Order: sequence, then structure tokens, then C-alpha cells
Amino acid sequence: MLALSDKGAAIEAVAAVAQYLETVAGIADDIPAVADLTQIAGQKANEAAQSAAAANASANLSTAYANNPEDVQIPGSGGLFSSFHWYRKTLALYDSVAAGIAGMFHSSAAKADITDSDEFAIADSADGWALKKVLASSVVKYVCIATGFDFFTGFIPAYVGASSVTIGPGMGFFGGKKHQAAIATAKTLVQLLDTGSVQPSRTYFLYAIRKASDGTTDFVMSLSASEAGVTKPAGWECLSGSRVGLILTNSSGNVVPFWQTGNEVNTDTYAWFTANANVQGLAIPSNIPVGLSVDVSVQIDTVVAAPGQDCIGIVSDAAAANYTTGAAHQVRCRSRSGNDYPDQSAAAGKARSNVNGQLWRYAAVTGAAACLASFFVCGWHDYTCKRLFA
Repeated sequence: MLALSDKGAAIEAVAAVAQYLETVAGIADDIPAVADLTQIAGQKANEAAQSAAAANASANLSTAYANNPEDVQIPGSGGLFSSFHWYRKTLALYDSVAAGIAGMFHSSAAKADITDSDEFAIADSADGWALKKVLASSVVKYVCIATGFDFFTGFIPAYVGASSVTIGPGMGFFGGKKHQAAIATAKTLVQLLDTGSVQPSRTYFLYAIRKASDGTTDFVMSLSASEAGVTKPAGWECLSGSRVGLILTNSSGNVVPFWQTGNEVNTDTYAWFTANANVQGLAIPSNIPVGLSVDVSVQIDTVVAAPGQDCIGIVSDAAAANYTTGAAHQVRCRSRSGNDYPDQSAAAGKARSNVNGQLWRYAAVTGAAACLASFFVCGWHDYTCKRLFA
């Protein structure tokens, strides 16, 4: 009892916190675990610090890989260099190669004439800009297609006889495809005709055709004024702009004789009409193309044989029929009597027909039957044919 009396103050302190003793007793078992967690937290904090240091080192290394100056190695990489280093090296190499190629071309021997089989280098836009080669002929084809430019030289028809012609050698691009014949091609009308039989008094259109498989060039004549209407052999094509001439037949179905240079066609002189009275209007001359506009070669003779007579002959473009103040005078001839009768005059020139083969004609005659205007034709200029320099 004496011992307890000595501890009175302590007992009072314990009594004051007695209400908490049960709670403390409840967590007493967790105190060792808290100590363990505290140790783990310390370890993780240390690991996080190490990771931060590693991340910072990686960031510095990434910067070095990206930006280290040219020829400066990345520390600790075992001799590696930055992207900037290789960019500079690649640029220098490109400049060197470009200069080398330019110098190589500049110092190479010159070639006077390009041939179809010569090659050019291109970057192919349709294949990831891969380097490809193209032939010189493909370059020409591309230009022709891109510009819609059909053209040719040569391929000049020539009269041989009543039922045959030859077509001279030539070369051209029709529809962007090359046509070439190294020697003259002799053909009868029957061999040339695309379909049916040869008809009299007709205008036939002469075309170059191409064998699709190998580019062989041949010829066909047709009543069609357009390539689309030509009947072609199987495997052959008749492309845009490929008309190379015209062949006319007379009333007997024979070739009207002609002599052609370039697009200039000369024929015998054929009477068109005579007038001893006033006449005007559109009319079709003899033996000129029908179905295609051409510049017709025209001759006019006028004559008077007595006092007081006057004779005027005029031929104009077919378009003159639409004029309201009188036709332009492409070809004009006049004879009139004064003190020097009889009087006669002659004139020659060209006038443009319409697709129906018509020209505008005019005759003004004052006097008796001996006052006469005579009109003739003697060929044409095929101005729509795509033959160059003709």
C-alpha cells in the first residue's frame, strides 16, 4: 500500500489517458509494418531520383544525337555522330555528285541529231519518284499528245494511171503515234478503198493508217471526210489528222489526173461555165473536191467584139454569198470596147470553196452573143492538210 501511495501521481496520469489505451492497444500490432513501409518509401524515392537522373541523361544524349556539330562524336557512343553531322555530309555529297554530273554532261561529246532510241532520265512521279529512262520518241509522243499537234512531211500522192496512184515516203505523228514509210507505196484504187466499190465523180479522202502491233504504216482511201468514219482492216488504226491527200474520180470512175507538190495540186484545165448574160451565185466547178474546203485555182477569160460591149467576170470565196455590200474580188477580169475593139482579157488566182465544193461566181455582160465570160478551174491548194512546209 505504501508503494502505491508513492505512485499516486503516476496513477492519476494513467487514469487521465485511460480512455486511449484501448486504441493504442489496437494499433500496436501495426507499428512494425509502418517501419517497413517507411523503409520502402525511402527506397522508391531513391529510385525515382535515379530515374530522373537517367531521364535527364537520355534527354542530353538525344540532344547530342540530333545536334552535335559536324565531325564531333557523341560521348560514350563508341564513335557515333549526330543527325546534323550526317545532314552536312549528305549535303556535301549531293553538291559533289550534282557538280560531277553537270561536269560530266558538260564535258561529254555533243551529238548532232537525236534518234528515237536515245534515252533520257526522269524521276517517275507515278512510282515514288523512282529513276526511269524514256526514249526520245516517247518525248516527241508526249509533246504531240499534250499539244494536240498532228503533223507530217512527205506522203505525197502522185498520179500513175486511170486506176492507180503512188504515195511517196514520209514521216509524221498522228494522235501522238509515229507513222513512217521509207519508200513509195504503189496502190490501185481497189487496193486503197476501205469498203464497197470505186464510184464515179466522187471525192475520196486519202489517209495514213497504222498497224497497232508494230507501227507499220499503210494507206487507205474513203468517202468519209473524217478519220472516225474510215473502215479499217483488223488491227489497224486511223488517228487524228492522218489525212494525207485527196483523190478524185471522173464520170468513168477513173482517177482525175493530177500533179502534186506539197499541198499544191495541179490538174488539167477544165471548163466551168460560160456566160453571155448576167449571172451570180454559188456553183460547184468541175473536178474539184466536194466535202472539204480548198483554195481552188481559177481562170477567167472575157471578150468583147463590137462597140458598146462590156464583160466582167468575178470569182470569190464561197463566203461571198453572205456579203451584203458585194463580194470581195478574189479573181476579177474585164473586157470592154472603146476605140480598140475587139478586146479580150484573162485573169487567174485562187478562191476558197465551202465544204459543198461551191464558189461564188459573178458575170455582168452588156452586148451581143459575142460578148462572153468564160470560167475555168485547174487544181487546188489543200490548205487543211497537216503536211508541214507545204
